[in-house]
Amino acid sequence: AAIVDSGTSLIALPTSHLDAVLRAVGPIHHDCSNLDSLPTLTFVLGDKVFELPPKAYVMRIQQMPMGPALLQKFAVPANMSFVEKSESCMPAFMRMDKASKHGPVWILGSPFLRHYYTQFDRADREMRFAPAGPGCVPKQYPSKEPSSGALLAHLDSYVEAGEDRLPPVVDLQSVVQPIWSLDSSASLEM
Repeated sequence: AAIVDSGTSLIALPTSHLDAVLRAVGPIHHDCSNLDSLPTLTFVLGDKVFELPPKAYVMRIQQMPMGPALLQKFAVPANMSFVEKSESCMPAFMRMDKASKHGPVWILGSPFLRHYYTQFDRADREMRFAPAGPGCVPKQYPSKEPSSGALLAHLDSYVEAGEDRLPPVVDLQSVVQPIWSLDSSASLEM
């Protein structure tokens, strides 16, 4: 089960899934120099496929908070050294073990929302997505504009010249996840 949530700072996923994703992603160089060799993550929401490139799921941190409890919450590789480096790159994932009747819950937070412009339509209980451009607005369609009633889920990939290649800087001490997700014993009604 997946939730798209603007109140979650990272991508939250169950510990068992996190371990598998980290193995698939592989090591991330502390200076982000291997972004081009990291895989693109693919999510299927309904019948739509969403791709998240490394620039979206990797974050740069400038100061590592101390304390094993906080480190355990994030996907910090065991061999990562923060003492020698003023800035380090790491996956923008956090652990969250939450169940629903549809299975383990993932939360697609800010990394997903920075990459996909998202409209939440509460009246029709729908979400609409489009690749995000500068300023978190939908990218311009490269050729023909969709009709006024078309869904914003036009997901052709195209690269803009001069696009910033570095992932965003994240302050781990201000990372949040929803309060309801902190109680792992309660099942989520979805």
